[in-house]
Amino acid sequence: MVNEYNIVPKPNQILPREGRFKLSNKVCLVVPPNAPEAKEIANSLAEQLKLTAGISLKETESTEHKSMKIN
Repeated sequence: MVNEYNIVPKPNQILPREGRFKLSNKVCLVVPPNAPEAKEIANSLAEQLKLTAGISLKETESTEHKSMKIN
């Protein structure tokens, strides 16, 4: 069985894992420090989630928190 994910824009890679991932204000977007294109994408995602779902994601360079990695 093939899993299909309806995500726009389509990510380059999705790594399915056991369990659930819940988006909340506690989730951070991990953005490499020297990646302006990734930062732009992260900002766009954060803006859309805030407008549509009321979720405010913060940016970080650390993966110590619940996070979504954008690179």
